[in-house]
Amino acid sequence: MNIVFLMGEILEIEKFKFIIDSKNDRKSRIAMKVKLLDGNIIKAICYDEIADYILRNDYLKKVVFIKGKLESSSKEIQVVIHYVKKY
Repeated sequence: MNIVFLMGEILEIEKFKFIIDSKNDRKSRIAMKVKLLDGNIIKAICYDEIADYILRNDYLKKVVFIKGKLESSSKEIQVVIHYVKKY
């Protein structure tokens, strides 16, 4: 497993989506663009409870600490968030 620790500012939060993924038992999803401290912009995705937590709390334009896992899809590498903390 590829665990990553990142710090950056959330630039954009996409719409909250309800999904049914019988393979992974994921029910909801939010994707975000995060600008890291070194200037790189990454795509971060969170599911279920963490997605709901980010939706309910004001995380847009906030500096956050992220613990997650790297995953690759057919087009890009993304970070799946397991823990997020606002500063």
